[in-house]
Amino acid sequence: MIRKISQLFQKLNPEPLETSSESQHQAIAGLLCEVSHADSVADLDEHQAKVSLLQKITQIPESESIALIEKGAQQLKDAVSLFEYTTQLRAMDPEQRFELIQGLWEVAYADGTVDPQEEAIIRQVAELLYVDHSEYIRAKLSVVPH
Repeated sequence: MIRKISQLFQKLNPEPLETSSESQHQAIAGLLCEVSHADSVADLDEHQAKVSLLQKITQIPESESIALIEKGAQQLKDAVSLFEYTTQLRAMDPEQRFELIQGLWEVAYADGTVDPQEEAIIRQVAELLYVDHSEYIRAKLSVVPH
């Protein structure tokens, strides 16, 4: 019985989810792009924030960050939901997930204003990554311009 159930799951999902660091880095880049493009305004400050934050969160060189951000921007057209990105990131520890939410807020605030769409995306990402509401608020308050 258990073998049959296992076989059924293998048929439904023959390939295990890719959770390599490269795929996680791409997922983070994709989320940063989702937030920055939510208000439909391409802004140099947001672009620089995305590159900088991707470097900070993933510890990769600037050139690789730029390439991942460019790839993430191209993937926006094909993305169906935020779930595509967040499933790759659930293995992150709580502090890393907090830093990601904080980074998303930094991108949202990079142009000086937060669009309601940007906030909605960050909220949904936080929920999909199981970030407590109090941590979501703490991340937001830590980057709000004073």
